[in-house]
Amino acid sequence: MKIFISSTYIDLIDLRKITFDYFNEFASSIQTMEVWGASNENPLERCLKKVRESDLYIGIIGHRYGYVAPQYNKSITELEYLEAKRHNIDRLILIMDDNYQIASKFVDKGESASKLDEFRTNLMNEHFVSLFSDKQIFSKGLNNSFRNYLIDKNIDVDKLNFKTIWDEISEAFDSNKNYPDFKLDWKKPSTSMENLNEIESVLEGLEDFHKYISESYENMNSDLISVLKEFSETEDELNERIFYKENPFLYRDWEMVTFFPNRTNTLRMHLMVLKLKALEQQALTEPWSSKLVTEISSIKEQLKTLVRDTAYID
Repeated sequence: MKIFISSTYIDLIDLRKITFDYFNEFASSIQTMEVWGASNENPLERCLKKVRESDLYIGIIGHRYGYVAPQYNKSITELEYLEAKRHNIDRLILIMDDNYQIASKFVDKGESASKLDEFRTNLMNEHFVSLFSDKQIFSKGLNNSFRNYLIDKNIDVDKLNFKTIWDEISEAFDSNKNYPDFKLDWKKPSTSMENLNEIESVLEGLEDFHKYISESYENMNSDLISVLKEFSETEDELNERIFYKENPFLYRDWEMVTFFPNRTNTLRMHLMVLKLKALEQQALTEPWSSKLVTEISSIKEQLKTLVRDTAYID
C-alpha cells in the first residue's frame, strides 16, 4: 500500500516523523518528501504526481496554511488534498485543535489564517476528522483512524507487520533444539537474490551428491562381487547369512535418509522466504486486501512450523 503524508513541514516535523515511523512498521510504501531526494521535477507537480500514485492520503493540518502556489492561489497542502479528492483516493484527516502547545511563529495570522480556517472548515464538513491537542492524542488518533479504515476493508493490519512476522519466525527457529542443518541466518536481512543464490548452492550440492551416490553404488557392486568370489557365495546366500542392516554392501541408503531431508527442507525454506518477501513487496506497492493478508499469514505459519519442528538427522 502506498501512503501519502500531506502537511506543512517545518511546524509539523515531529508529527510527520511519528506518522512515518508508525506506517514504517507495516508493509507500506510511504510517500513523503523526506525520502524522495533531489529531482529536476517541479515541486508541486511532483507532489501531485505522488498523490495520484497513492492508495491512501493522510492529511495532518496544523495552524499554518503553508506555501501558496501563485498560479492556483492555494497552498500546496490544500492542492494535495484536492488532488486526492479528484482521483477518489481514500483520505484520513487529523487536525490540530487550539489547545495544542505550539510556538506562536507557527500560527498564521491575517489572510493565511483566513484561508486556513476555510480549508479546515471544508475538511470537517466533508470528513469525520480526528482532532488532537498533543502528540499522544495524535498518535492514538492516527492508530485508531488507520485501524478503523482497514476494518471496513476486512483487513487485519497486525498481520501486515513484517517486523513482527520475521521476529516470530526467528523465535520459532531458535526454539528448535535439534539444531537442523539449515543455512539460514534469521537475524540477518537477506535479499531475494541472496535467497536464490542459496537455493542454487543447495541444488549444486544435490547434483554433486547424486554423482557421489551413483559412484558409491557402482563401488558397492564391485565390492560385493569381489566378496562373493572370495567366499564362493552367491548374493542370495550372503543375504541369508547377514542381516540387511548389518550388510555394509547393501545398507548404503543412509544417505537418502540423512542427506535429502535436510537439503530439501533447506530448499523449501528458501522458497518460502522468497514467497514471503514477494508478498511483502506486493504489500508495499499495491493496495491491501484480505486475500493478501490470508496468503501472508499462511506462508508465515508454514515457515514457522518448518523451522521449529524439523529435525536434523545425523
